[in-house]
Amino acid sequence: MGCPRRLLLVSNSTMHGGGYLGHCQQHIQSFLGEKVKRVLFVPYALHDRDAYARTAREKFASLGYELDSIHESCDPVEAVRKSEAIFIGGGNTFRLLKALYDNRLIQEIRKRVLEETREERIRQYHEEPNTPPVLGLREGAMLLVEGNKATLQGVTGARLFLRNQLNMSLEQISVSC
Repeated sequence: MGCPRRLLLVSNSTMHGGGYLGHCQQHIQSFLGEKVKRVLFVPYALHDRDAYARTAREKFASLGYELDSIHESCDPVEAVRKSEAIFIGGGNTFRLLKALYDNRLIQEIRKRVLEETREERIRQYHEEPNTPPVLGLREGAMLLVEGNKATLQGVTGARLFLRNQLNMSLEQISVSC
């Protein structure tokens, strides 16, 4: 059985005679598609993160996507959790890896890569008429059901997926059936 991940790995961002991501921009657009509107950029591999983010922001804007840079976020872990797509810029691999570890992002990015397919499957499930909501428990979350009452417990929360609506991040919920 294949792994449920979806990645586009690009060997370099600039080729001689071309602009930033020029040689792969059509592949990026095809990969992200029309459903993705915002991309989370990880510029940790270069020292001047502001300049790197500006370059990436301009390119992604020209492709029709808004770009948020993780280094501008007050909570990088939450930024990864809420991202529609993640683009990790290249450069100094050791600098990139150190910053990912320092910001506790390795596990969060790994989770996102492995869940992209789950969320897509839930959306496909909701394409069917009259489908009920789906509550996705994050690792570290629990749902306590006592009689007709369900209470979300634990430290990480959950995501509620509703048909034809954006999913919601939940930290607390108590529902009576």
